[in-house]
Amino acid sequence: MVKLYRHNPYIRLGGDIITILVIMVVVSFGVAGGALWWANGHWPSQISMRALGANGVFAIILLQNSAFVGWAWWRLADTQRERLGIAIADWPRVALYSIIGVPLVLVSNIVVGVVFVLLGLRQNQTAGYPIIAGDYAGQLVFLVAATIIAPLGEELLFRGYFWERIRTLAGVSGAIGGSALIFAVGHSLSASQGAIVLVMQTFVMGLVLAWLRHASGSIWAGWVAHMINNMIAVAIATYMVNHPQTNGIDNSIAVAIVTYCINHPLFGCVRAV
Repeated sequence: MVKLYRHNPYIRLGGDIITILVIMVVVSFGVAGGALWWANGHWPSQISMRALGANGVFAIILLQNSAFVGWAWWRLADTQRERLGIAIADWPRVALYSIIGVPLVLVSNIVVGVVFVLLGLRQNQTAGYPIIAGDYAGQLVFLVAATIIAPLGEELLFRGYFWERIRTLAGVSGAIGGSALIFAVGHSLSASQGAIVLVMQTFVMGLVLAWLRHASGSIWAGWVAHMINNMIAVAIATYMVNHPQTNGIDNSIAVAIVTYCINHPLFGCVRAV
């Protein structure tokens, strides 16, 4: 069995996917649940980012993404920087695709989100953010975790490690589709309702980020686009929490932007009656 695992690349890839999912479950539910049990004296009936608070979520994101980076680095121990897409051979090319990637990621995320909103389907990932009105220190901590640490760990794992593994087995097209699918499945754990919406949004976003990995030759253009996408989403969600007079959101960056426009005619939209 060990020999088969070592010499069959498809079985190794399957084992890698299972390992990453186990890491996500253990950190997201095991460690988080243990922390809440330690604080409250009993195992929580439901584990949420709000219950953990901004500092707790920061620690979980840091731990999870450190595990992602460590796993990818260990599995590609011979030529880490090149195979993970960290090395930059053409800086102007990376800069160009960073500029191109930002609107592509934002538009893909918004379009898919709006389509599902029109269909009456919503996911509640944003509603679970540990953003408390007036807790500006906590909001800053979560912003750093969600916009810098998480995108870096995810780009190294999905567009670095899994991209390289799948590319050697199925070529560039397979790497784009396969890494996007794994990226989407991994994010399905982030919503307790409307998970299909989140999966489709992250799948399309994953396709764009994987294409940026191929076109730019490194993970950094995707990281910039991923970071700015998350930054806008968290910033709008934070604004909504700090300004409760605006319509609340419970869905995604798409709903946040639609709601924001409805309530701000300065941006050329009509105020809701």
